[in-house]
Amino acid sequence: MNATSQTPTRPTNGRPVAGIPPQTQGLYRELMRSAYAELRERAEAGEEKVRRWLDRFLTLGEQLGVAVAELSGDRPAPVAESAALIEAALATRRIPSAAYRLQFNAAFTFRDARDLVPYLHALGVTDCYASPVLLARAGSSHGYDVCDHGRLNPDLGAEADFDAFAAALREHGMGLILDAVPGERPCLPLCAVLRHRLAPRQPGPRQQGAPAPPGRPVRQCA
Repeated sequence: MNATSQTPTRPTNGRPVAGIPPQTQGLYRELMRSAYAELRERAEAGEEKVRRWLDRFLTLGEQLGVAVAELSGDRPAPVAESAALIEAALATRRIPSAAYRLQFNAAFTFRDARDLVPYLHALGVTDCYASPVLLARAGSSHGYDVCDHGRLNPDLGAEADFDAFAAALREHGMGLILDAVPGERPCLPLCAVLRHRLAPRQPGPRQQGAPAPPGRPVRQCA
């Protein structure tokens, strides 16, 4: 593309500039609304002098703190952008109509869930709502005591087992709802302190022979 056919680069949204009188910005906006469309057509038609002048004019608007991109119509206003994003999200969202909850633990693993998918599909279940499958405390029967949101719980199976479960759901046109337990991780240090504070005291001199109460094993998450 040669220089005579290029259109001026459009600056992004302007920003407030200290010391610029509002009257100056208002005058620029009036010039933008009244002359920009015609000048842009002439620049696109190949008038090089007009193209260079318009490029400097748009740059001046950015320096004045004017949102020239919105005034020139090069991109939709933020409200319109937000509306478009919301509309796209609503168009692609999945609304479960019949969910079945699966409680994962060492006694019910990803492989068990995979084998159960055809039966649930035959019942009319559209989505499986899974209990937390992320790394939890050792021996957890529910999975809500998550200690690492970046890894799957090995007590439930390997990553390949989870992938096979997800593939079975896709094959049957079913969805998966995961409970990520986002509020648990920040509480872990507090829980550790509480476990220490509430734990039974060490036996005194007269109780040296008494056995210490068994503690619940805690999985160390690197």
